Amino acid sequence: MGLKIAGVKFHQHETQFIIGYAKAGDILRQSRIDEWSSDNPGGYQREVIERRAREFGNFIAKKGLSPNAILLNIRDADINNIKKIRENEFEIPDGIQLWIVDGQHRLKGLEIAGINHPDVLDINIPVVLMNLKSSNPDLARQSEATQFLIINKTQKGVRSDLAERLLVKAEEEKLKYQDLETDSFNIRNDSSGREKFRKIYSEENKKEWVRDMEIPTFLRKNRNIPQYNRENPKKQDSIKYSDYAYTDYKEYYDAFPDDYTKHNVLPSNLKRELRWKPRAVRISDVLNSRSDSPLQGKMKLPNSRPSGTTFSQVSMVGSLKNVLSTAPFSSLSEDEIASVLINMWKAVKELCPEPFYEVERKQRADDYVLLKTTGIFVIPKLLVGLNPYLPRKNGVGIYTIEIFKQFLSRAGTLMQADFWRSAGPGTAGSYGTGQKSFTYIAQQIIKRIITKGDDRGKQNVIL
Repeated sequence: MGLKIAGVKFHQHETQFIIGYAKAGDILRQSRIDEWSSDNPGGYQREVIERRAREFGNFIAKKGLSPNAILLNIRDADINNIKKIRENEFEIPDGIQLWIVDGQHRLKGLEIAGINHPDVLDINIPVVLMNLKSSNPDLARQSEATQFLIINKTQKGVRSDLAERLLVKAEEEKLKYQDLETDSFNIRNDSSGREKFRKIYSEENKKEWVRDMEIPTFLRKNRNIPQYNRENPKKQDSIKYSDYAYTDYKEYYDAFPDDYTKHNVLPSNLKRELRWKPRAVRISDVLNSRSDSPLQGKMKLPNSRPSGTTFSQVSMVGSLKNVLSTAPFSSLSEDEIASVLINMWKAVKELCPEPFYEVERKQRADDYVLLKTTGIFVIPKLLVGLNPYLPRKNGVGIYTIEIFKQFLSRAGTLMQADFWRSAGPGTAGSYGTGQKSFTYIAQQIIKRIITKGDDRGKQNVIL
């Protein structure tokens, strides 16, 4: 029995397609990858990265959703000859080989997950089957490689700043309701929990709970009751507490959404981001809003590009990842980390004021990259790299403007305006805008600071 695809035929120009869905296990049985190897030097696919595939498989096994279609190709048969077994269902005979053009990691992940979770192989996977055939196998392979290149090289990554803010909100809601979830468990399983419920929901507390709207929306009996009108409270004095909340512990427990996160399954790489990204977004907001911050008003917020903004929220958030994963910053509050960074940026501004003056004058950054993506990534890298050398008092680092200025000034020309120009030999702008470039710039500045030739004696005093 061949691969059954439920779908429809269509064509683009002269190429025939079938778009639909099929069982994951059936696709795996009849497809293969044109992977490069010494035995297959004409292959165009790289070797599957098992870690990446395994992450996807685990994600699907935990009820994650993957709406993106697998792209397959038939090289050596005519799609018009494929048997239609019923309305909108086709069967591809066993003898027809399907070549995986896009989706090899997803399919490999499903194969791995299927070892311990056989039901994964029965789920339906979206699939697009195309017919780039040729009497010459090499030409068919070249056509596939072209599509592979187009898919993986021309699609533009979408900025994730709005999604990041949504995840921040979700994380805050999760923390807000963690205690409620614990209470819910205790109420059901512990007599002391039931007593706690009765105390919280006692008569004397009811009025304040209604007025302060402290009951989560999903735990209100009537979710359509409007927000409490504080300016005209008499209008809502007649609202009964029982309209808002459950007054019986069992009723409350049964109403609690056990599947609150069921449809929010995230791949493990995004789960790792949630460990630091919500904090990074909040710190970015502080750096952009505090009146004493040199970066105030310079961050482009989602769907907004006012004059004077020079870097994106995505860049600022990304630049804070290492800071948030490095001691002692990982244990500091968000306001404390923001204050440390503001002090560092103040020191930078005193040593290199020209880029800041340019933005104030032109409302944009043209001649310098200090307030663009390059500088936004480099300065936090300097904080992390210099931290072991900064003085301490009672075991606590001293992160004052003067200390930062004292250290950064030892970088000499590397902390002066000419180095931070957008273009020119040896300037920060000439190194490019990738992470390797940012790391290289930061390393050069740190090296200059901690190994400044004739001045090493003075450095010992500083340290």
